[in-house]
Amino acid sequence: GKQVRPRGAKGVWEGETSGGLENDSDEDFFDTVKNKNKKEKEARAESAKRMAEVEFLNNPVERAKKFKSGKEGIISKISELESVCGVSSLTIIVNTEKDMVVYKGDPALTTALFTRGVKRGDIPVSYNVRMFDCDEVEYNVCSVPACVVSRNTLGKWRQAAMEQFLFPPSLPLSLHVCPDKDRDRWMAECDLDPNNKARVVVCSLHFRDGFPTKENPFPTELLGEGSGGEGAVFR
Repeated sequence: GKQVRPRGAKGVWEGETSGGLENDSDEDFFDTVKNKNKKEKEARAESAKRMAEVEFLNNPVERAKKFKSGKEGIISKISELESVCGVSSLTIIVNTEKDMVVYKGDPALTTALFTRGVKRGDIPVSYNVRMFDCDEVEYNVCSVPACVVSRNTLGKWRQAAMEQFLFPPSLPLSLHVCPDKDRDRWMAECDLDPNNKARVVVCSLHFRDGFPTKENPFPTELLGEGSGGEGAVFR
């Protein structure tokens, strides 16, 4: 018989290339993406675990070393974020042990802070001003059925809510994690499957006060089919 001649990479014979290299490549690609996502999830979980296990340093020398390195790291990262992403920032670190306040940020915000105090009115009403939660990397989307508010689109949906539902412009739009003790009640209010073990996270639109309060701790607004129709107003 006639010998099949090699083609392409060394050691790969023409007769061996038929029948599935393309499919193998696709499978390898999806497997790589899957492994990458898995590793990223594990890294986030490990980071959250380390943060939860952080303890106060009793040794003042160790505290001073940690403060110095941590302060420089934070300022450096924020400076990098400003340069790469074109954002403005105002960072303040207060060290009561050393009677020290370290700050860095946008000149206008810094001047306002130290002359008359930074107020909500100093920032355009269209900006979604909210507190950052280190744990929020573990959740992304509102748990309420049919609600599409996500962590990465909070600003957009806040603007739409102000126009469509009269959401108060003085309030931020954020995602609120359900406390363990209230899980059953939140799930009942949102009509979620009680057997679902996923973390329950509800956006500001579903709370009477825009966030859980002592008077109104549970999600009760804009729930269910048709609740966001014409005439629906945030109370």
